[in-house]
Amino acid sequence: MADRLRRVGWTQSARDGLDQILAFIAQDSPEAAAKVLEVVLQTGRTLKAQRVGLGVPDMQKLRGLFEAASQKLATLGPVK
Repeated sequence: MADRLRRVGWTQSARDGLDQILAFIAQDSPEAAAKVLEVVLQTGRTLKAQRVGLGVPDMQKLRGLFEAASQKLATLGPVK
C-alpha cells in the first residue's frame, strides 16, 4: 500500500478564531500578527507533509512540533 500525504483542513470555527486572534494582535502590531499567522500556517504545512499509512505516528514528534510552535508564539510576547 503506497503511503500518502495527510490532509490538513481548517474548520470554519478555527478560521474564525484565528481571524479574531490576528485582528486582536494587529491592533498593537501588524508585524506580530503576521508572524503568528506564519507560525500557524507553517505548523499546518509540517503536519500535512507527514506521511500516512506507515503505522502509528510518532506522538512524541508531534508533541514536540506543537511545543515548538507554542514557544515561538510565546517568544513574541506582549506588544508594548
